[in-house]
Amino acid sequence: MGPRADGRAQATRWNYTTGVIFYHEQSKPPLDLSSANVEALEPGAPLPGVVCQAARELLGLTQLEFSKLSDVSKKTINDFENQKVEPRSRVVRALREALENRGARFYRSGEAIGVLVSRPHVKRDDAEDGTGRG
Repeated sequence: MGPRADGRAQATRWNYTTGVIFYHEQSKPPLDLSSANVEALEPGAPLPGVVCQAARELLGLTQLEFSKLSDVSKKTINDFENQKVEPRSRVVRALREALENRGARFYRSGEAIGVLVSRPHVKRDDAEDGTGRG
């Protein structure tokens, strides 16, 4: 941004927060994103519970809120995120759709699967009432 009327520099206003998390299958070394070939995760591809959890947390959703959005029980979500169960494909599809409807995007790079989430930045003072409007 340019200078203000009084000549001082105007602060940059940041409007979005973006988080990226990649999980690696097995015990692979960390992904080098500088040379990674990252592609969108194809529809119907398996979505690991830990990636589902990462997306939910990046979106700022509790398991209860996520349960209501996806119409999947909180217990199923908890068990899936903690790698205790592998739900049926229709359940995973409902979870993925609910996350994607909120802005999560899933990607694959080799054997790594990750999530990218961008959401509007809310100042702490504005978030106190939970609406983001102060």
